[in-house]
Amino acid sequence: GAQASRAAREAERAERAVLGFLEGGAGPVDVGLLDRALACYESDTRRARETGHPYFAGLAADAALAGSDMGLVPGARAELARRG
Repeated sequence: GAQASRAAREAERAERAVLGFLEGGAGPVDVGLLDRALACYESDTRRARETGHPYFAGLAADAALAGSDMGLVPGARAELARRG
């Protein structure tokens, strides 16, 4: 629905911001947007692991990779909060 469309637009915007930042071509980064993207990633990955629901499994398509990233998320969010 509308919420899914909004989430998809935010995810795309976050992806563009991160890729631009990594390529060295980004200006100021929207720290709040990156934090929300990490929070969604963490939540979706946890739900995929806990429920196995196809919707969340599709969002976290590579469960092994997503699982290995989970330990990095709290530190990344803390660093964003520090910089925010």
